[in-house]
Amino acid sequence: MGGVVVLTETDKITGFESKRPGYQRVLEMARRHEIDGVVVFVVARFGRDEAEGITEANNLERIGVTLYSVTEPIEHPLVRSMMFLLAHNESRDKSRYVQLGMRGKAAQGKWQGRPPVGYRIGRDDNGANPRLVPDDQAPLVRQLFEAAARGD
Repeated sequence: MGGVVVLTETDKITGFESKRPGYQRVLEMARRHEIDGVVVFVVARFGRDEAEGITEANNLERIGVTLYSVTEPIEHPLVRSMMFLLAHNESRDKSRYVQLGMRGKAAQGKWQGRPPVGYRIGRDDNGANPRLVPDDQAPLVRQLFEAAARGD
C-alpha cells in the first residue's frame, strides 16, 4: 500500500452518527483531493450505518480515493458492502445485549456508571454487587436539597 499519513482521526461519537467531526474532515479532504486513501482498522470504524458507509465508500471510489481496511478484504465493492452490513448488524446485536445486561443489573439493584455526588460505589460482604452508599459529602448534599425544598 505505501503512503504518507497526513491525518489521524479518532471520533468518540457512535459510528451511526454521520456528523462526526473527524469523519467529516476526512470526507472533505477526499473531496478536495488532498488524500488518495483512507485507512481504517475495520469498516465499522468508518461507519456503522450501512447505507451511509456504502454510499460514502462508493463516493470515495468515484473520486479516486481508496478505502482500505487493515483487517478485512474490502477491495471488491460487493465484499465491502457486505462488511458494512455485517458491522451494522453486529453493532445492533451488541447494543441489545448491553441493554439486556444493564436491565438485569438494575433489576438486581446493582449500580452502573459513575456515582452521583454524595455517594460512592460500595460492595456487599462478598466484595461483589456494586451498590451506592453515602460518602462524606452525603450530609452536605442532603442539606442543599432540604434548603432548596424550603426555598432558601
